[in-house]
Amino acid sequence: MVDRSGRRTAAVVGGAGETTTLLVHGAISDAGEWALVAPHLEGRVVAVDWPRSGLTPPVDIRGMGIRKFALEWLDSVVEAIGAPVRIVGSSAGGYLAPLYALARPANVDRVVQVGSFPGLSSATPFIFRLLATPLVGRLMLGQQPKDAEANRKQVFSNLVAGASCLPVDVLEADLAATALPALRGAHTTSAAHWSTR
Repeated sequence: MVDRSGRRTAAVVGGAGETTTLLVHGAISDAGEWALVAPHLEGRVVAVDWPRSGLTPPVDIRGMGIRKFALEWLDSVVEAIGAPVRIVGSSAGGYLAPLYALARPANVDRVVQVGSFPGLSSATPFIFRLLATPLVGRLMLGQQPKDAEANRKQVFSNLVAGASCLPVDVLEADLAATALPALRGAHTTSAAHWSTR
């Protein structure tokens, strides 16, 4: 998708019907995180790579903050796919989805949060504050697991219940996503989030 300003957003689009479900992933991920969920949803499904993730080019949000960024970016996505949408958000997407729904209720039919980025409460985990620190954040992101089972143990066991049940191909897809250049900017997104709270 290309918005009026020429900014591109990559998306995987499938299905058909009157309803559109917009899937918004977490900060250190890409649209592929929805691979097991998307085929089971009714209607048209649009899984986006948000800026600096997957195949979507980066946008520097430090000057605007994550709230303004969320409104502008999701406005451009919804304009491209048509309103109203059902938004399903995970992690950072779970943070952006209700922000957008509250600001643009006419554009949103319903919101489903599959977890949320820290920020909906005043308690921000220490690990995320470290990630927001430029040098430390880059070093942390450089210590990614090297294989699927290490990914299951080091990352997913801390993120989801039943990590032992995750298929190996999902773990491998996640490793491939974290190897994309977009990952290098994750600390920028984190810093922008906490600097505007």
